[in-house]
Amino acid sequence: MNPVQAGFWSIEVAELLQRLQARPAGLSGEDASTRLAQYGPNLLKPPSRSGPFGLLLGQFKSPIILILIFAAGLSFFLGDHTDGVIVLGIVLVSGLLGFWQEHGAASAVAKLLADETGVSAREAESIVGEVQAAVARWTDFADQAGVSGATRDHIAGSL
Repeated sequence: MNPVQAGFWSIEVAELLQRLQARPAGLSGEDASTRLAQYGPNLLKPPSRSGPFGLLLGQFKSPIILILIFAAGLSFFLGDHTDGVIVLGIVLVSGLLGFWQEHGAASAVAKLLADETGVSAREAESIVGEVQAAVARWTDFADQAGVSGATRDHIAGSL
């Protein structure tokens, strides 16, 4: 069992900078180039996207929806067509609303991920440029420095 590691917010700044082999003013251009060559570009993993049809079908996978569909089928089987139609109508409207919300959210996330610019500190100057070129693969380096996964991911998300 792994011991619980302290969150990055509870580590002294000097110790964190030492673990990461960094300075408060940022990496030098040479250090950034070395890390880029050693760890590769800092690329975001593209989210797995299913098409609209897959997203719509995904709305009907929850256990409660499946139970309601079964109940509607049972109503039809027992001859109570009105209740079956009402339950199926509610399930359909619920699925369409869920699809509409998730499709909008997926589109918003795709737009946010399309922007590959970022700001990083280099020798006490802010550099705006492509994330791939500006920041070395931080997560591999953080693993080697002993920074825990959640802490690493949180800091990498703010780079």
